[in-house]
Amino acid sequence: MLRSTILLAATICVSTANAHVALWDKGMFGLNYPYKSDDPTNNNYNNNEPVIPLKLVDGRTTAQWFGHGLLDYPPKSGDFMVLPSGGTYNGEVSCNRGQTTLGNPNDKTPKYQYACKPDGGEFSGVGALHVMNTYGSTPDPQWFGGSALAIAYTSDVANLKPNDMTVISVNQNSVWERQISYQIPAGLPPCPAGGCLCSWNWIHQGGHGEGYPFEMYNVVYRCQVTGATNSKNKVQQGAVPNKCDNNPSACVKGPKVPMYLWQADGNNLPNLDTPPNYRDNWGFADGAQNDIFQVSTNPASSFNPTALPDGWSAVGCYNDNTNARALSGYTVVDAANNTIAGCTATCASKGFLFAGVEYGQECWCGNSLSSTVAPETDCNMVCAGDIWSTCGGSSRINIYKSAKAPASGKPTPVDPSTLPSGWSEVGCMVDDQSNRALNGGSSTSSTNTVNSCIASCAAKGFVYAGVEYGQECWCGSASSKLVPASSGCDVACAGDGAHVCGGSNRLNVYAVKAAFTSSAVTKTASVTSSTTKTSAAVTSSITKPITSATTKATTASITKPITSSITKPITSVTTKATTTSTTKPITSVVTKPTTSTTTVKTTTSSSVKSSTTSSAKSSTISSSAKPTLASPSPSSSAKSTLSSSSKATLNIPSSSTVPGRTSVAGRTTTSTTSAKPSTSSVTTSTSTSAAPAATTSLPAGWMSKGCYVDSSSARVLDGTVFDSKPNMTYTMCTDTCTRKGYSYAGVEFGTQCMCGNTLVKPVAVTSGCDKPCAGDSKAMCGGFNKITILQNTANVKIRREHAHRRGRPHVEVIRRRHE
Repeated sequence: MLRSTILLAATICVSTANAHVALWDKGMFGLNYPYKSDDPTNNNYNNNEPVIPLKLVDGRTTAQWFGHGLLDYPPKSGDFMVLPSGGTYNGEVSCNRGQTTLGNPNDKTPKYQYACKPDGGEFSGVGALHVMNTYGSTPDPQWFGGSALAIAYTSDVANLKPNDMTVISVNQNSVWERQISYQIPAGLPPCPAGGCLCSWNWIHQGGHGEGYPFEMYNVVYRCQVTGATNSKNKVQQGAVPNKCDNNPSACVKGPKVPMYLWQADGNNLPNLDTPPNYRDNWGFADGAQNDIFQVSTNPASSFNPTALPDGWSAVGCYNDNTNARALSGYTVVDAANNTIAGCTATCASKGFLFAGVEYGQECWCGNSLSSTVAPETDCNMVCAGDIWSTCGGSSRINIYKSAKAPASGKPTPVDPSTLPSGWSEVGCMVDDQSNRALNGGSSTSSTNTVNSCIASCAAKGFVYAGVEYGQECWCGSASSKLVPASSGCDVACAGDGAHVCGGSNRLNVYAVKAAFTSSAVTKTASVTSSTTKTSAAVTSSITKPITSATTKATTASITKPITSSITKPITSVTTKATTTSTTKPITSVVTKPTTSTTTVKTTTSSSVKSSTTSSAKSSTISSSAKPTLASPSPSSSAKSTLSSSSKATLNIPSSSTVPGRTSVAGRTTTSTTSAKPSTSSVTTSTSTSAAPAATTSLPAGWMSKGCYVDSSSARVLDGTVFDSKPNMTYTMCTDTCTRKGYSYAGVEFGTQCMCGNTLVKPVAVTSGCDKPCAGDSKAMCGGFNKITILQNTANVKIRREHAHRRGRPHVEVIRRRHE
């Protein structure tokens, strides 16, 4: 004999488990636990794992309690529990395998008469503790709860469900003695080739001084039906039993399933205070259950009143009232048939993420939960269609949710990473029915989602898409006018209840990323012209790239327009002259998107000679650019003044929108003209200063406040400015905010600029602001839902002075009118 077998056998007379029992049979799952039954080297003759009670306090899931969680430990190949149809099955109930005939074959000790080993004499511990009402004499039969054998005509244990079992035999006077018998109905059909699956079921009848009351027992076996079989018969699916004390006509008729309760899930009965039993008062006759061939009117497998749709779970008991409904999407009243399963299935089929049962007969659906938790005991009304379950109460609702439901109970903005390729989130925007934010038309759909709207707009060639009031989809071109909203985007998408699709007069807007970059085609160009000593008009037509052009003259007086038509990029121009006087405008007609930056350097000597140098770099001119957001356009005239006595004035008629940067001797200005012809006048003075400095250092007079959490639904800056530029820098954003009168500037996601005078519920973070500024890769302009905050130090000083005079600082918060 192997050592493991010897050791196990040696312990059998020393330590066995009392008080808990199981029906032991060679067809049992878990017979040799923790070893497989086919394990040739290990035999656990002292096994008591299957007798451990399945208690309420343990909260086991179906996989843990059904078959005692031992379905991965099948019986030895070829071993079955044998049920003789029309005959009697004889088995053994015991606290331990070792106390049955399946114990150690070398143990010749006589087996006990009772299910468990006596503790101090033959009658001092008679039977299982759980059926004792005395510790020294015979038991009281009223404490016998009875036990049941059930069968499922399948050999597929992987897909076996608790309610697949139908009870075929009951022994009402159990458990007590070790040897037990069950009468098997005649005419059972034979099992399939792989055998049937059977179960033994017992519910402990507690509450009279012998142990924990809320526990049950469930063991599964491979079984075969022999004897007087009839292949024409069919064992029908059973119904859930009911309590019918002293009223047999009220009992469930026909086949019944075993009773399951007090577990975390998979129950078919509620958690009763008084344990149910396998006796007449629950509709079970003693012996063979000969009504199993009748078709049940309400089989448990096709209708489980507490079953939830896949992925759904219970939330709890919540408050509800007629003025502010917890769920407001859909409701139905069924005074006869309302159940948890029926209500959740209805809500799920209509696309809702929350379901609730109330006042016994009401079913409510919704995509957001607006309520507060109530005590579980407040939800105490019986469901109209299921007497074992509760369906809310008066102004109380039992809530259930889908796995897709938002954890907060409210829909949230869609995750930008799930947007179609090339699209990004812009934010929550104001919409006005008399002046639409997006100008490309709309559609309405009961299946509207963010991504379906984007796809629709993209297919029509629009660069903006917006979702509004759940079911509306709006499209827009680059000329759309967008005004940020601080709140109001809170309505769930009609086709995706977990995510927000705008609100009342509010749009969640999304844009093609290329609308910020490639739509404004950038090319390098600068203007050169020849000058003469006379007053005659001079015209220069540039048709090929020019790398360098230089002219010299003692005096040049230009009295007539110099016209330049630019058709090709030009990289650089150098002009030298002693004195230059311009009396008429230099007119530039731009026929292609051009990029230019002018740096003017002038030196003057006593001999009245000077040199002027012009170079080109980074000014964007485009006929298709991102729309002006949230506020009036910047002034059409931007000035940058340096130490010099020489000035040049450019008057530029334009028929295109020109969001541009002009960097002059280290200073940066931005100008944007309207879509109508206008003149933008840029005046710069010359200087001997060096080339523009990098913007990695903060703009003069500004300090960094650090990185903060930000989102389209909860902006940290309270201003109305929302701007996005493909060449965004710190300076560009601070200049914008300064012009608008704000003391805070914020840069986000590389291209976005926001302003404010107050930080709204700021949450500082140490990481996440890792997106390089689009116009300065050496500086970080926030990140995804993270914003880099800059503050005007002059305003800080002013506020501190006011604080000193008044005793405390005063900040005026400008609140936007809710439109």
